[in-house]
Amino acid sequence: MVHSSQELHVGIAECDDPFPTSLRVYDNSQMGLPRNMNLKQLQFKTVYINGTISGLQDLQIGEGVTVLLGQLGGMENVGMRQYSINSLDISADGVLAADYVEELNPSVILQVNSTVRLHAGSAITAPWVKVITTSLQVDAAAVIDTSGTAPDGMKQNGVDNPSGGGSGAGSAAAGGQGTFTELAGPSPYYGSLYLPHEYGGNGGTGGGSASDARCSPQVQHEGGHGGGVIELEATDIRIDGQLLSEGKPGSGARAGGGAGGSIKIRCKNFRGDGTLSVRGGNVAAGTTTCRGGGGGGGRVAIYYSQSFFDGEVQVNGGGNGYECGGSGTVIWKDENEIGFRLHVDNKDTCEPLQTAIDFGILSDTHRGEHSFHTWLYDPLGGHNHVFLAVSIFGGAHLALHRRNIDDFTQRIQIKRTGGDKSGWLHLGPKQELTAELPLDSPELQFSVRSYPGSVMRADNTLTLHNMTLDLQGLLEGVNNLIIAPHGDLILRLLGNSSTTLRNEVQFGSLHIQGGGTLQVRSQGQGIRLIGDYIRVDSGGRLELDKLELVTRELEIHDFGIISATGESTRTSAGIGEFGGGAGHGGQGGVAISSQVGGKYYDDVRQPTLPGSVSREGNIEIKVVAIFTSSPTSLALMV
Repeated sequence: MVHSSQELHVGIAECDDPFPTSLRVYDNSQMGLPRNMNLKQLQFKTVYINGTISGLQDLQIGEGVTVLLGQLGGMENVGMRQYSINSLDISADGVLAADYVEELNPSVILQVNSTVRLHAGSAITAPWVKVITTSLQVDAAAVIDTSGTAPDGMKQNGVDNPSGGGSGAGSAAAGGQGTFTELAGPSPYYGSLYLPHEYGGNGGTGGGSASDARCSPQVQHEGGHGGGVIELEATDIRIDGQLLSEGKPGSGARAGGGAGGSIKIRCKNFRGDGTLSVRGGNVAAGTTTCRGGGGGGGRVAIYYSQSFFDGEVQVNGGGNGYECGGSGTVIWKDENEIGFRLHVDNKDTCEPLQTAIDFGILSDTHRGEHSFHTWLYDPLGGHNHVFLAVSIFGGAHLALHRRNIDDFTQRIQIKRTGGDKSGWLHLGPKQELTAELPLDSPELQFSVRSYPGSVMRADNTLTLHNMTLDLQGLLEGVNNLIIAPHGDLILRLLGNSSTTLRNEVQFGSLHIQGGGTLQVRSQGQGIRLIGDYIRVDSGGRLELDKLELVTRELEIHDFGIISATGESTRTSAGIGEFGGGAGHGGQGGVAISSQVGGKYYDDVRQPTLPGSVSREGNIEIKVVAIFTSSPTSLALMV
């Protein structure tokens, strides 16, 4: 073995092939190396470089040899942890590794003028690896792996709970809750959906309290580490093997999983059929009454001019816990187009514990107030997002983050939607969505929940098929609404198409097909639904608590249903007390514990009041809708 030290600088001008000995280049020392080095068949299998090297241009590593690049290593006239060579070839059982880890800087930067080739059975491992070259090829069964290498002390870490389960860590998505741990690891406060270079957070530690009476066994499990960072830049990139930046499980079932890290690729030609993965870490196997939460999925961004890649990109959150982590994000950017394609897929890992978002509590203090959701953050210098396509699969929930102190408007433009209709897009206050529905994809492919103060714009005809539109903001641009089979429209107060009336919704036509449902949930205050033509087909349902229909033409086909059964919120006259029946058109019946039923009320000729309810008894009274009509309007309030 050849050693160098501060006192002894070594230079090797020529050598045999393969290189006959191992090397150790220590701190603050220098070693000159031959231009070509073939490192294999060495007695001492590790080559350690933690000082300055020079001369090397073409490097081959194989047959069980590991080249370990330390924190202080580097190439002369290039920089610390930076290496500039002509070619790098790693064959079976060869490993190039780096061990330096720091949250905001790469572990190693490889600038390779010609080619980088990883053959089957070879690997590059480091917390954060950046490769800049002309041609990069990762063969099947080869890997660039940064999984489980995240540093400590990051804000996206999961939350520790000595008396419960540690929560999952955050990345592109929040981690999952642990048992008795409502806060989860948030997305990092820095970084970008479009240019990711962030570590996944580390999972929260669970257990360890001496007074841990709610959980068994009373043991402490350390959270799993998050994934690292891979940055690749080349003219041609082919991935038939694996690029891994995954979160890891913790030491036991009470610990939260680590979150997925980041993969960023920029090239002209992208090929291969391998795997890119920034999956969140699962919760470890084991028996406990207090489980940790899964780690959130990470971020992937791929920039290309031509793509022939036919492999898989995995971004799902970790499962097997009290709650799974949310899905990561994949950005596809064709440099010949203006705009981005966003893909989100949580692989049906789990359902979130809480689907709705309270935008009023979001802040920079922790940002883990909501677990599971996948968060988009504004690009630097703007609040507008333009997507050529947004695809949501596998039960993922996507939302645009805004702090509760923000007063600007955020806008999302989507030119095409994709998905399996299991996912959700959340539209918060002062957020505007414009969704285009081209002829070859005329339906929304995911559900939408709009909150007060939001605006959703869509095409003239909007079809809800096998998805839900939960409307509490403005809906603009839609004149013809079709609620198709397994489609669901939920109208709430403030969910309307008017800028002046909080309880009015207007369409040119409304068609509820068989298997479709329109729900009016106005908390008893009523919503006015206006349309030139309203039709309820056989098997279609209009369910309401209080509604006024104003229309020129109303069709209710056989077995089409308008129902207000059991929806009354009335708390005044007519209530049945102590088991007595409720009244409306007639007086309610008496019960054993009640001498009188609820009193009758309302107008026989023009009934406009809801039915009353029975309380403090064992009988549930349901009142079927009674309505009257005139040539231009139908009033139905039960």
